[in-house]
Amino acid sequence: MKNRKNTRLENYSYKSDGYYFVTIVTKLRQNLLINKEKIVEEELKDLQIKTLGIEIDYFSVMPNHLHIIFILENCNLALGEIVRRLKAK
Repeated sequence: MKNRKNTRLENYSYKSDGYYFVTIVTKLRQNLLINKEKIVEEELKDLQIKTLGIEIDYFSVMPNHLHIIFILENCNLALGEIVRRLKAK
């Protein structure tokens, strides 16, 4: 993406235990998430059940993005893979 700021820490393992604040934005910031809170909640619960070592601390659904706080504890997946799986749903 053009002019996208890299917010990732250099030489940091995103598999490490801890709290991670993630923002996922819809393509072209389209308002695709209006009235989709229940669907997002169900998909997050499903992801949490199917992926050992992650917990959803908090999430908020906005019209064109969502905020999630993931808690990783002894998770076999890196944060990027967890987000990829959620976005694939």
